[in-house]
Amino acid sequence: LSCPVLFHCIPRTLSACLRFTMLKLKVPAQNYEWGQVGADNPHVAVLGAANADATIDAKKTYAELWMGTHPSGPAVAALPEGSAGTLSSWLAERPKVLGEKLLARFEQASAGNLPFLFKVLSIRKALSIQAHPDKKLAEKLHAEKPDVYKDDNHKPEMTIALTKFRALCQFMPRQEIRQMLREIEEFKLIMGLQEYETFYEDAFFEDKIYNEHFKTVFQSVLKVSPAQLKEVLTQLTNRIGKIPEGERTERQALVLELNEQYPGDVGILTAMFLNLVSLEPGEGIVLAANEPHAYLAGECVECMATSDNVIRAGLTPKFKDVPTLIDNLTYNNVKPTILRPEAVGAMRTYNPGPDFDEFEVRDIRVPAGATHDGDPIEGGTIMLIFEGEATCVVGSTEDLELIPDESEKGMYANTSFEMKKGEVYFVGANVGYSMENTGSGELRVFLATCNSLVYSR
Repeated sequence: LSCPVLFHCIPRTLSACLRFTMLKLKVPAQNYEWGQVGADNPHVAVLGAANADATIDAKKTYAELWMGTHPSGPAVAALPEGSAGTLSSWLAERPKVLGEKLLARFEQASAGNLPFLFKVLSIRKALSIQAHPDKKLAEKLHAEKPDVYKDDNHKPEMTIALTKFRALCQFMPRQEIRQMLREIEEFKLIMGLQEYETFYEDAFFEDKIYNEHFKTVFQSVLKVSPAQLKEVLTQLTNRIGKIPEGERTERQALVLELNEQYPGDVGILTAMFLNLVSLEPGEGIVLAANEPHAYLAGECVECMATSDNVIRAGLTPKFKDVPTLIDNLTYNNVKPTILRPEAVGAMRTYNPGPDFDEFEVRDIRVPAGATHDGDPIEGGTIMLIFEGEATCVVGSTEDLELIPDESEKGMYANTSFEMKKGEVYFVGANVGYSMENTGSGELRVFLATCNSLVYSR
């Protein structure tokens, strides 16, 4: 392929017939400390190296691959003759390629900002106990602490497991909180005997009484003194360490696991109040604003509103904003709902529901020698070639966007091109295509776009 920027041509004069279809992107890998090491060939390392035409550093950690327009990790447009610029700046000059309905719904889109951020994560050790702010809180935090909260947007998110995946997600149901306190009796050293025993009274489960006590208890754990935290964790880990490994509960084993990763961290105790979730590949969870969570281990794809705002309170050496977390959590005690896709033909669609306009993910799997016809999507899309290789032929486009510069018109006439693992593309709105698997194994492609409900309203 001679040019990574592709337009579709229909039989008219050249200056009038070229329409934008796809733009090839270079995307950054983030090497956070909790990522998996290159020697283990995690997805972030393999995909990131393929995208950058680089080699994997066996000793480096590979945590996240970012695909979007957020300034903390912007995708770069691979433009003709070796030139480059961010996807955001490119879109700002030609916003119509994002589609009318996407532009109408998301104000920031006209400035070149996608409403969604798509990622691949490879997790070796636990991420922080955290929550993400709602829109109003994000605006406040960004205004007050722009060095910590880098943007003013909310960050609901959806996670889809690529491997077996473990996470902590939302506060456990009330009866399970009670059972956990029986199991980890060291909490009485922080709560005090009277408060601890309150959790065993039947009246405690009345909404008013429970709501008064639970927030106070969780706050007392987060604000425990260093001396008392050390005492509690020493007693707890010593007691669990004496239990034969095969006889420990999941939560007891988690205490030792987290203490090995983050010795003496208060997040070890706060983690005990959250649901422990195990996902099989293909299963997902959706997290609304102000819900506590922490990813523990495994690999996943993740799609969210475009933001990097994280309110942390444990399992991290980074800044912990405990007062903000305490004041803004929902304190809902629920089992998280496991998200499963709607499958039609080769495509599995993960829709987060009507409360989350910014994102939706489609997982396309095409057997060797087969072809997948991609119906046009009414809004701009990020495409990741996750596995395999393909020949992609642009089938149809609507009258979206003329070439902005007449001098470029000779470079964009290609409608058929080759794709391979690790490549990432921005696909314009209303672009149809046919993708033939030309490899020997399965072709797997992820598409990230805004919620399809936006297009049906």
